[in-house]
Amino acid sequence: MRRVDSLCLVFVAVSVGACESTPSVPRAEREAIQYRCYGYTYGREGLHRDYAAAHEWCAQSAALGSSHGQTLYAELFYEGLGTERDYVAAARWYRSAADQWHPHAMLMLGRLYLRGHGVPTDRPTAAYWFALAAEHGSEAALHELSKLVSTYPSSRAGQ
Repeated sequence: MRRVDSLCLVFVAVSVGACESTPSVPRAEREAIQYRCYGYTYGREGLHRDYAAAHEWCAQSAALGSSHGQTLYAELFYEGLGTERDYVAAARWYRSAADQWHPHAMLMLGRLYLRGHGVPTDRPTAAYWFALAAEHGSEAALHELSKLVSTYPSSRAGQ
């Protein structure tokens, strides 16, 4: 008997999709999908840069639960590469990857909260994500956290 996972595949061309049962995807196929996501996004791995193709492959990788695919998919929305810039979609995919301990996704989620892009502006939440990313090796997050702390107004100054 085959194990069936319920996945909701997200594609740019489809604004609202229905979740369908999809057979489990073998590891080698998941890795090939991730490989194409990365290759088309950056024009590497023997592939030319093609953001439309990157969207297709990264959407599949993200829907399969790859934190790397989710982060790359979020980047495409964040930067508006091959689609309209969509901070809400970027935040959703960064959060999915951050929940799997992806340091770059945590960093970017912190930046979204700091700037109020796709999520409410929330400095304490930004600090949380920066600290978590720094804890997982992100030097950029450590720098962001340091800047945030140094500019944070003290409500107890002069007391």
